Amino acid sequence: ISLFGMPDCIVKSRGLKWELDDENLSFTKRNSHGNRSVSSSVELKILSGKAMVFIYAQSIIDAGSI
Repeated sequence: ISLFGMPDCIVKSRGLKWELDDENLSFTKRNSHGNRSVSSSVELKILSGKAMVFIYAQSIIDAGSI
């Protein structure tokens, strides 16, 4: 899963390897957050702003998979 602030958002998550707790994502600063699901159900709450979310249909093998 990848998250992008469009242009800004504050996000909270459950079910991710690296949980987001009121994380500020901003297109002009920290633009994205790559993560991994650790359960069959993932919850994302956009507390403010707007976000673009990419959910990958297949597993991706990279350094984050270790």
